[in-house]
Amino acid sequence: LIAGKENGTDNKVYGLHASFSPAEAWTLGGTLAKYDIEGSDATNYWALDAAYNHGKVGYFAEFAKSDANDANKAFVLGTSYALDEKNSLSAIYSKVEANGDMGAWTDFDPNGKGMYYSFNHKINEDTTLNVFYKDMKTVDTNESYNSFRTTVSYKF
Repeated sequence: LIAGKENGTDNKVYGLHASFSPAEAWTLGGTLAKYDIEGSDATNYWALDAAYNHGKVGYFAEFAKSDANDANKAFVLGTSYALDEKNSLSAIYSKVEANGDMGAWTDFDPNGKGMYYSFNHKINEDTTLNVFYKDMKTVDTNESYNSFRTTVSYKF
């Protein structure tokens, strides 16, 4: 359960996600959410997600939809592969229409479609290196854009 308010506005978000494992290696879930925008109508969302892990390979998918009149869907399909205990790869395709996310707060590019590629290397128990590339297009104009980044995460 999440509830929050954006800084500097009266915009509010409410969400509830639940998941369960119907069989070993499977997880199924669902989300209900509301984005209440200051001075405007609230938008409601629902989503379904699934994940399956088979040894070193993981698969996941999510579909979401808002009650906006158009451009109101989002979906993600992805896979990950553990090369060994320290190294992993992932590839994800996403398409998020303009009204398919909550005010551009999605994990994936709003109004974007395309691929994300990632390599993770666990340096030690607390430190991870991530190399990330995205190759995208806007949903409405089909304009291409991409980015490359590396990050180092440290847990303390």
